[in-house]
Amino acid sequence: MKNSKKQYFYSWFISISLCILIISGSIIIIFNSRFIYPLSIKILNISLPENMSYDTLINNYNYMIDFITQRNYEIFNLPNFQSSENGIIHFIEVKNVYWKILYIFVISLISTITMIYFKNFKNFKNNYTFLKTSSNILIFVVLLLTAPAILQFDFAFDLMHMIIFNNDYWLLDSKTDPIINILPQNLFLIFFIAILGIIILNMFILRFIYNYLNGGENSNEQN
Repeated sequence: MKNSKKQYFYSWFISISLCILIISGSIIIIFNSRFIYPLSIKILNISLPENMSYDTLINNYNYMIDFITQRNYEIFNLPNFQSSENGIIHFIEVKNVYWKILYIFVISLISTITMIYFKNFKNFKNNYTFLKTSSNILIFVVLLLTAPAILQFDFAFDLMHMIIFNNDYWLLDSKTDPIINILPQNLFLIFFIAILGIIILNMFILRFIYNYLNGGENSNEQN
């Protein structure tokens, strides 16, 4: 009984760590998937700024991603767009959020691998319940995130920013920060759907692996 409780809690710890790994990893993957923006330009009919070519627009977008995802960019200075002081602060804050998510990803990766490895030394070797539990948690997360997005994405989008940031600098003015004109809200809806897509894919993969391993164990026991 005592060993069963330990197994139960240990399985939950692995499940939670694995879910955090998948969610943070999904955000990082989509954030660095630069092909999404060029596709979104066509899907959303994003207009090119006056006297700016398509290549120049993409170059400015890539600069934003480089600034956020790379440590060697200390000053935010878009090649072809002016930025206000508040706008610059906002992008610095986005950079800080991205790196926090990256740290969470690395910590959860190390934690998950370590716990799965040591699981074999805790007499839980043939227990794959954590895969099923992780899949169930991800189902809950997807439903929790999808419901407000479907009902009112505008509200969910604003609420997310109010939770993440402790100021209103994310409310960029197109007059002082014209970069906002090429970053419509529907673009972030596409990013959101893509992140959910990766989470859902992993959810099915975890369930498939669980069924395969659990089925294999059951068949071995019957034989």
